[in-house]
Amino acid sequence: MEVNQEIEINDVTLKVHGDHRQNNVPVSLALRIGTRDGKETADGARTFLKHSDVTKTIAEYVTSHTFTSPENLAEDVAKITIVGFQTTWVEVRVSVVEERQQSIHYPGTINIRRTRGDFPRPIVFISLGSNICPDKNLTNAVRLLRERTTVVAVSKVFITPPQLDTNQPPYHNMAVKILTPGDPYDLKRALYDIEDKLLRVRDPLRKNGPHTIDLDISFWDDVTFSFTAFNRDALGTSGKTTLSDHTKVKSGIKLQQIPHPDTLKFAHTIVPLADLDPDFKHPVVMKTLAEVAMEVTGHVDFKGVFETADFKIYD
Repeated sequence: MEVNQEIEINDVTLKVHGDHRQNNVPVSLALRIGTRDGKETADGARTFLKHSDVTKTIAEYVTSHTFTSPENLAEDVAKITIVGFQTTWVEVRVSVVEERQQSIHYPGTINIRRTRGDFPRPIVFISLGSNICPDKNLTNAVRLLRERTTVVAVSKVFITPPQLDTNQPPYHNMAVKILTPGDPYDLKRALYDIEDKLLRVRDPLRKNGPHTIDLDISFWDDVTFSFTAFNRDALGTSGKTTLSDHTKVKSGIKLQQIPHPDTLKFAHTIVPLADLDPDFKHPVVMKTLAEVAMEVTGHVDFKGVFETADFKIYD
């Protein structure tokens, strides 16, 4: 059975860039959403889409992005609602609050309807870490991700002690939720490209040493699988590979597991992911990320295990 739900989001300021200037446009959002009649849990209860989750995600997305038009906003909100919250369809109405805004060519109201077939894109979780100029490199990494994907939400930045190789500065770790048009192999190559742009050095003698940036795919929707990708740590920093060099190519290929194994092993990985989406279920152990984070850290207040950084990724 399908259930129709309505959500209103008011007092939102839309940053629209056009004509070589940025305009701050007050808007209100109204969503009509089609969802299945709840998901049945292990104890027989049924869970429904939480309006507060949708409102929080969309409000954070709007305030942290600049759009080319209100139509662009409506399309992104529809995409986030369908892909991020697995709704069957959504109707989005964006209303410009102040009539004077229409004088700069913004229509008063935009209405669109989208279905799941319009956005066949997965929701993906990316883990990021840096202990070399982390404020600059994490910010730039998210900026470059936004150029290649749709960044839906970001976690807080947690300051964590180094693992395995402890003779180095503490790390700053975070996670982002994205929508991506490509497959896992394409996305992994894009992440390697971002690491290269941010001057990631791959020292085969100190694999776990200091990094300007490290990006990993942690979850790909709620599925479990493996795929092959180039191992940049084995291939070196340049990324230039001679395909005729059999030994080098063989050593430069590795199997990537999704979900990433670190999501069940390290607090610095799972805590930002659980901060980002505590109710998302880990597809291997079928526990929420909050539950996994509590088990890995040994603390109910898993977010309090690490200090948080005093800088924000978005202005």
